[in-house]
Amino acid sequence: MKKTILVIPHRAIGDVIFQLPLIKILNEQSRLIIISSPTNKCAEILENFENTKVIYYDLLNKKNFSKIKFFFNFKRLLNTFNVDEIYFLARTTYIILPILASKIKIKKLIYNSIIESKLSRKKFNSTRPTKLTLDFIAKNFKIESPNFHLFLDERKHEKQIKKFLDCKTPWIFFSIDSFHNAPNWEPKHYEELISLASKYFSTVFVNTLPSHEFLLKNINQNKTPNIKFTSKLDWRSIMSIIKNSKIFVGNHSGPGHLADALNVRTIIINNNLNKNALWSEKSANIGKRSTYFNTWEFNEDYIKDYIVNEIKK
Repeated sequence: MKKTILVIPHRAIGDVIFQLPLIKILNEQSRLIIISSPTNKCAEILENFENTKVIYYDLLNKKNFSKIKFFFNFKRLLNTFNVDEIYFLARTTYIILPILASKIKIKKLIYNSIIESKLSRKKFNSTRPTKLTLDFIAKNFKIESPNFHLFLDERKHEKQIKKFLDCKTPWIFFSIDSFHNAPNWEPKHYEELISLASKYFSTVFVNTLPSHEFLLKNINQNKTPNIKFTSKLDWRSIMSIIKNSKIFVGNHSGPGHLADALNVRTIIINNNLNKNALWSEKSANIGKRSTYFNTWEFNEDYIKDYIVNEIKK
């Protein structure tokens, strides 16, 4: 079996989910080594892939002097692996250069030129990541409809769930934050929905940062014992909680894409009315049980009414 490297430079969890179809193909065809940023939790997400090994490496935000140092160190790392091919679905020049300089014979990259205009980069960054992966697979593997479905290691999953035996079912999971800087749906909307959900679900999990102190304070004032905050939980526990939840409601972020891939009923809100929004084109989620709302396509009252009806079901 041939050996392959896949480099995932992005910091976010969703970027691993977006490449699931490619990872599945490479995992079936080769002994796969994935080099990724530690922040995207790649090793945990891909725990069920037997032919895949994840190596964490600092791939993020290099300054000029650091880029020079990175070039030699990363090239040296790549050359330590006796692999047949390498894949890289990004246009980060300082990472492309050591890949091109490495001794790996087959290089599957996405770029037009090493020196790209800001316009071409902006166009690339505005392309929905799922579409980028699917187009690459269709071109290189002649597969038109690969799936994004993710399976966790069942033994690990059951071990994690035992930690939460005191949390009565059914569960609902809210995720208010995102790792990237895309504008999120305002927390005040979630506050209303969380309070409502506590009346219909035995346990309401809320994933948010301590910086949302007003939200935590307002919810805690209600003294609702079935609302549980996950900010102090490890990522692996959060993965299992999401998998066992009946509904996931959250912003356009990694936990939402994970729920989507785990085939959980998922509702994602992308607040792309803000000028800093990452994606503004009409989008669709990757799962069959998912609903994706763009705030420029649906008004907030409609979105909230839709979620309320789903909660009451």
